[in-house]
Amino acid sequence: MVDLHIVHIIILYISSGTYPDNPKLTQKSRKKDKPQYPIPDNYIVEIESSERNIRRETKYISNTIVCYAIK
Repeated sequence: MVDLHIVHIIILYISSGTYPDNPKLTQKSRKKDKPQYPIPDNYIVEIESSERNIRRETKYISNTIVCYAIK
């Protein structure tokens, strides 16, 4: 018998960010039919669960470099 573990998750959108004039795109997928998406500046999301809380942020350091932070 499989032991099931139920986790409740809450996603809080703190800031949807803004898009620079020439945004960086997400990484290309190995599947050719998958699109790339623009990465916003100052995007902040908090994910809360019974096991841990995670905060994900994107911040443009320059026109070509995006810093990802997971706290």
